[in-house]
Amino acid sequence: MISRLFNRFFVNCVQKASFLLVIFIELATLVTRINISCNTYSTKYLPAYIIRLILLCLYLYGIMAPDSKEERYFYFNTLAILLKAVQNERTTIDLRNEASVYGIVEHTDAYMNIVMRDCIFTDPRGDSYSYDMFFVQARNIRFVHIPPKIRIIPAIKEQLQHLLVHTRDVAHTKRTFKSKHTEQKHREGLAAVEKILEDRKKAEQRLNKNKTN
Repeated sequence: MISRLFNRFFVNCVQKASFLLVIFIELATLVTRINISCNTYSTKYLPAYIIRLILLCLYLYGIMAPDSKEERYFYFNTLAILLKAVQNERTTIDLRNEASVYGIVEHTDAYMNIVMRDCIFTDPRGDSYSYDMFFVQARNIRFVHIPPKIRIIPAIKEQLQHLLVHTRDVAHTKRTFKSKHTEQKHREGLAAVEKILEDRKKAEQRLNKNKTN
């Protein structure tokens, strides 16, 4: 019993130390970038701390700004769009080291990183630990269990439509060949989804008809 409590305490300490180390590295990297940029854009008309504050706001906006071009590309070309449909749902995520996390999916991004809340982490030995918030890196994920009530194809279609609603107005911008090709592929994808749903509906109708006969 004492050994088990010690192991749990040790694991918690290691996890907290790792989390603090990651935050420290990120902050150190951010400070270095700001100092380099401050030296580049330094001027006699603005104090250095004002420039640092402006650069910090710009960097934070760049980190937290949603739907960048790269993120939109991943949403339209990978299954990351399906994870958006799992947000605010309770599910299980299996990790590559045979551990698992069960809880509510708070947030997912285009790179398939996941933030969970009110969750239970189960290590490979079967010991369970409760967490208010838990971050899962994409490279550590083996499987994400899709809740049974989520219909995969309609969920993907709904999330894609949601992304399209928030696109910028490009009516007055020149359309390139790449943008036209991307839009055509997207229309073909939606048409394929519609066909799959229609074929499935017809198959279900035929099956029900055969059962009644």
